[in-house]
Amino acid sequence: MAVMARRSNQPLKAKAPSAEALTRWVKALSEPEKNDLVVRLMRGDDAHLRAELMARFHGTTPKGSTEAGRKAGELLVRRTLATTAAARPRA
Repeated sequence: MAVMARRSNQPLKAKAPSAEALTRWVKALSEPEKNDLVVRLMRGDDAHLRAELMARFHGTTPKGSTEAGRKAGELLVRRTLATTAAARPRA
């Protein structure tokens, strides 16, 4: 048990994608999308831009996903509604 506790306290070390892989991914983006991303980056008003892009790169947040940009409160409400619906007896 102590070994598991030590392991859970160690940070996860994810291998960063290569520059070549990132370059291919960026080249595949449309010109308007690239322009939008550069403007967002330069304005500095999107603190989570890197996290968003890396999630998209890894395929965990596809473009146009309804999950992208949701607030924690909205996700908690959805979870509560789903849990409540699952707990109801079925007729």
